[in-house]
Amino acid sequence: MKFFLVTVIYNCFIENSTKLRSDTVEVEYIFVDNSTTLEIKEKNQAYCNENHLRYIDMHGNFGLPKAYNEAIKNIEINEQNWILISDDDTNFPENFLDNYIIAIRDNPQKKVFVPIINDSVGIMSPAQQKGKKFVHSIETDFNSHIENYSFINSGTCINSKVFESITYDENLFLDYVDHDFVNSVKEKFGNDVFFVIQDLKINQNFSGVSNNSFESDFSRFKIYAKDLKYYHQKWYGTKKTAIRQLYLRAVKLCLKHKCFDFLKVLYD
Repeated sequence: MKFFLVTVIYNCFIENSTKLRSDTVEVEYIFVDNSTTLEIKEKNQAYCNENHLRYIDMHGNFGLPKAYNEAIKNIEINEQNWILISDDDTNFPENFLDNYIIAIRDNPQKKVFVPIINDSVGIMSPAQQKGKKFVHSIETDFNSHIENYSFINSGTCINSKVFESITYDENLFLDYVDHDFVNSVKEKFGNDVFFVIQDLKINQNFSGVSNNSFESDFSRFKIYAKDLKYYHQKWYGTKKTAIRQLYLRAVKLCLKHKCFDFLKVLYD
């Protein structure tokens, strides 16, 4: 059994990213750099060279799925290789890999293992699907009703054989990449390949965005809107449901910045 820890970096330093260690299995680190600042990229590549970490320069930011797919191209596909997705700012507990090793050995028929991830509101992953939205989970008997849930990227551990027939959808850029991937796996392999490790819990902290500039909020909202509309068109056959879902966020941003630009994005 071997783990490949895949982390996508954007305009930040790899030396500050999460590193995992295990005395039980081999771990190889793959850092995919979407950075657009030359100074950052040069420092990241030097750090990887000095510490014997695999470094992939994407030569610009072409989105999260393309970066994931590029990393997977560098991993041999076999039953013994496991791909562990990590956000660069996720803080994993020390026993993180040991939990996965035990779960994989106890459940050899499963192909995708996920932890429970909490934020300031509650359980954000597994996320419960209600209609066409994903909301925080209330119940915790996830494995008995796995068809009702989806999962975020960070902390997802995937057997490399899954990628013989599935890739991350490069029509997405940043948002809904994880839910799209989960849908694709369920469609191809069924619900039973997923397993939630109930006693493995991770706290995820997200920085606030209340003080963002108009330019920052507008750029981010355009990415989110484009991804959500594509996701809804792909899985539900229409963009109209995405527009309804985006409306409230657009109104809040319009009020914040005293403009109508965000509402216009809904119909681009």
